[in-house]
Amino acid sequence: SSGINAEYGGPPCLRVFAAFSALLTLCYLIPLLEKRTSSPIQVQSTNTTLSTTNISNTGQLAIEERMKHIRAVCHKHGNPNYNTYNLYYFPAAKITWAPVFKAGSTTWKRFFIDLEVAANHTTNAENLYLLDYLEKFRIRSPSVVHGRKGPHSRARQFRTEPEGSIRFTTVRHPLARLVSHYRNSVSLRQVSLQWDDWVRDAIIESRGPPEIMPAKEKQRLLAEAEAFIRPYAADIHRDQEIPPPEGNPFLNPPYATFPEMVAFIALKKERGKGANGHWAPASWWLDICQNDFDYVIKLEEVAIETPYLLSKLNLAEHSELYKSRTNESGDKSATRREIDQYLRQLTFEQQVKLNKIYDLDYDIFGYESILA
Repeated sequence: SSGINAEYGGPPCLRVFAAFSALLTLCYLIPLLEKRTSSPIQVQSTNTTLSTTNISNTGQLAIEERMKHIRAVCHKHGNPNYNTYNLYYFPAAKITWAPVFKAGSTTWKRFFIDLEVAANHTTNAENLYLLDYLEKFRIRSPSVVHGRKGPHSRARQFRTEPEGSIRFTTVRHPLARLVSHYRNSVSLRQVSLQWDDWVRDAIIESRGPPEIMPAKEKQRLLAEAEAFIRPYAADIHRDQEIPPPEGNPFLNPPYATFPEMVAFIALKKERGKGANGHWAPASWWLDICQNDFDYVIKLEEVAIETPYLLSKLNLAEHSELYKSRTNESGDKSATRREIDQYLRQLTFEQQVKLNKIYDLDYDIFGYESILA
């Protein structure tokens, strides 16, 4: 005991006071340090101590303010019209939903299909959750009617959608969506499934431009790469990934790097080509200023905003089913630090281009851009 007092100085009461003071200092400094070193992307809601009533009230206020903000920003930008119709109407729930990829869309898809299965006494089989089954609920764009009058009139109404239906969607920070999509795209199975969609072209643009690779050599190496990649799409139970052949630039690594994917996205934008739904700006994908959504919630605030949303959708009694589908989602959100690790791989020019691509998303949904 005397040795301890000699080493740290002072009687026990002073040592306790000093330790308590140090703890208070740390509690004050850590949040400041985190704020200074983290990106402006909020990954998930940190408010877990509110009562059910307070959560609902907080969610209501947040959603109402967001809808006012969306309408104001749309007006500021002249209500842009992208002629996109990514909407699904579910008769059992009388709800129209627009999925935003990597923003909880799998959870909502399974939840609504469960409700349709129960309403129609359909066998609940896993294949019901595939996109082919979901397509039966899609609202087809040719059925659009403009300027319908009535108490629930909208700028854009669809003949296959009852006038009183509720439209909603969930959004997420565009850069968090981008990182989430990339993290789910690097296994050889996913590379194979997305090879024709974008991976092949992204790799070719970065590693095989004509000025650095002769056409015949490029054709040979690409054929070798495809022979290695494509079998993974058919074998969904393959547990071990075989090392790719050495010396083939298209297979080293056998997936697009994050900077290569971003370069490809920017190139597609510059060429005026359509955007992949996994990285398309939500404002464009949703045609947010034309499709008259009643509710837009944020994935980052899902714990606070979903209870209120379910009550407004008349689905509060199914909240446990929704929670079960949320827990089954395989997409585990990246932490802010993990997102930063990917963003730091980008050049200054790539960051500027991403900011430009997602500029309206930042503005309309109240997100902050990365600093570039």
